[in-house]
Amino acid sequence: MHQLEARAAALREQIAALDHELAEIGASLPALKAAVGAPAERDASDTPAAPPARRKGGRSGPRPKNDVSLADALATAVEVRARITVGEAADLVLQNGYKTSSRKFAMAVATTLAKDPRFRRVERGVYERVAG
Repeated sequence: MHQLEARAAALREQIAALDHELAEIGASLPALKAAVGAPAERDASDTPAAPPARRKGGRSGPRPKNDVSLADALATAVEVRARITVGEAADLVLQNGYKTSSRKFAMAVATTLAKDPRFRRVERGVYERVAG
């Protein structure tokens, strides 16, 4: 609880600093517009609609394709009755040639293991391969 309160206080300080910077920029904006020769105020109806903003950090290439689904790749990589952690399963599938560009691949593996009937949860983060 104390950590969250400290984090919230730090974020409030950052917001206050940003608000101060914005206020300084806003105060100097009319002088900048006058120096550039731009009109001080525009009517909202005169402004054309802006194009939608593009997301930053998009993919740098095509999405990787695999011959089998993640569930099938996990089922073939893990022997029946073998117990495996989520991290081990993710590493094993990647070593066997499964391609992904996911930043949180272990989370996708965990979700797949939890939903696939070929795996049974033994304890937190540990799954057992069952026959089927």
